[in-house]
Amino acid sequence: MLVVGALFYLILFSIFGEGLNPNSIGLSNSFLSGILIMFGLLCLYRGLQIGPVSIVAPITAINPLFVFLIRYALGSEPSLLQWLSTLIVISGAIFVSFSANSFQESLGLTKNKLKTQ
Repeated sequence: MLVVGALFYLILFSIFGEGLNPNSIGLSNSFLSGILIMFGLLCLYRGLQIGPVSIVAPITAINPLFVFLIRYALGSEPSLLQWLSTLIVISGAIFVSFSANSFQESLGLTKNKLKTQ
């Protein structure tokens, strides 16, 4: 993912030449976000190897919460619509996780079976 992003950036730089002026903060933020996305995907794939999708999906659905918290920590004041949308996404993930717990036995999944996989 980082290689594709770097190639895309080089193509843009070669097309626009001097009009595209990179700064160190933007490049470092792009690099950091690429590493964090790659780490998140590795955790997602590992979670899908260990447990069923009905349990892993709600955990990955709270991704907007982390984005929201980082933006808030950096000084961005969220609007009312952003507060509401974040709360809706988080509550949806919680409801899905509760329903996944209720179907574990019907799927033949126990905590011991999940740990051994």
